[in-house]
Amino acid sequence: MRDDVANIPYPALWDLLGVGAEGDETPVECALRETKEEFALTLPLSRIIWSRAYPSMLIEDTINWFFVAPITAKEIESIELGEEGQQ
Repeated sequence: MRDDVANIPYPALWDLLGVGAEGDETPVECALRETKEEFALTLPLSRIIWSRAYPSMLIEDTINWFFVAPITAKEIESIELGEEGQQ
């Protein structure tokens, strides 16, 4: 759940992982890095089974990406949330 502060879009609501690329990262490299940082979950590129680009609803002329990768029950149990957000 997002932090409950007024200066972010959609405070206190459930949200998917939102990230920003570092350096010359591709969108998928960024998503995999952030998945590791935010959930302590390392997924190989080969696990991504679907992706799609969408125009940003918040930032004009920006593309947002959505990736899908299956994970196992064991991986779900191993998730460790980072310090951003409420839960």
